[in-house]
Amino acid sequence: MRRFLTDDITGQRATIRLSGGEAAHMTKVLRMGSGDRCIMMDRSGNRALCEIEESGSGHVLLKVIESLPTPADPPVSIILCQAILKNRAMDIVVEKASELGVSSLRPFLSAHSVVKLDVKSSANKMRRWNKIACSAAKQSDRRTPMLIEPILTFFEMLEKLRHDKKNLNIILWEQEQELSIGAAIAHSRNVKSVTAIVGPEGGFTTEEILATRAAGASPASLGSRILRAETAAITLAALLQYEFGGLETT
Repeated sequence: MRRFLTDDITGQRATIRLSGGEAAHMTKVLRMGSGDRCIMMDRSGNRALCEIEESGSGHVLLKVIESLPTPADPPVSIILCQAILKNRAMDIVVEKASELGVSSLRPFLSAHSVVKLDVKSSANKMRRWNKIACSAAKQSDRRTPMLIEPILTFFEMLEKLRHDKKNLNIILWEQEQELSIGAAIAHSRNVKSVTAIVGPEGGFTTEEILATRAAGASPASLGSRILRAETAAITLAALLQYEFGGLETT
């Protein structure tokens, strides 16, 4: 059944008025009309089975049939610190990380980042990533959309990392020879949160790895293969969810 996102659903409301892009998608793209049913979801994780009562110019009025159970969050919160990639690659990371249940995406710029941003382009990217995250949340039926945090510099990202030392903090580095992702996870089974750092197309500098280690993160490797940055991010998110029970059926 189709899912749509609205700002708020409360148990006391008998109807929901939908407008903007979601209403247009419902009526003009999907050609849904009076009597059709869908699932409405809000940013707090609430769900309701609804039926279209009427649609007009730019809006849809839906009758709430019943409240639905709220999907559970993964047992471990994952923060993906992703160096900003070129357009399509970054879009893929946002979409797939959201589908895989990553709690929040923390985009940052590092020494080898190809992308250069100004205020306007940063705002445009944030809007685009939020739109992708919301679409992926509906598709995957996650409880709430993945949080897209403000864009940071590399050292601003490290400053946030210093407050997360009680959790598992890892940075992917293709030159790491001693610690694998599997070993890093095996030593941290009781954590409630994981901060995972993935670099840009050109990887991290040695200085960045040393600074990240000093901030409390352990360099770890995904193995002998050199993966594209977007492939590494998606693989890491999937491995973390699997190992910490985020892909278990409930």
